[in-house]
Amino acid sequence: AAEVGPAAAVADPAVLEATVPGVLVDWLVPDGEQVTEGQDVAVIDAMKMETRVAAHRAGVLSRGTDVGGTVAIGDVLGKIDQA
Repeated sequence: AAEVGPAAAVADPAVLEATVPGVLVDWLVPDGEQVTEGQDVAVIDAMKMETRVAAHRAGVLSRGTDVGGTVAIGDVLGKIDQA
C-alpha cells in the first residue's frame, strides 16, 4: 500500500536516517543482512557520546555511509528494503 500525499513524493520509507549529528563509528550489521524493526544497526559518535541507530522497520539493510563519515540529523545512513 503506497502512501498518498505530499510526503510520499519526498520521503522514501526505506531510508534509514541519522538521529543525531556526529561521525558514523560502526555498523553493527553486515551489508545486505536481514534486520528486524528496533534492532540496533549503526553507531554514531556525537561529541564523545555513542548513540545507537535502530532499524525503523524490518527488511534488508543496504549501507549508504562509510564508517568514519560525518553525518547530520536526517542524513541518509542507508536503506532498509522490504522484500
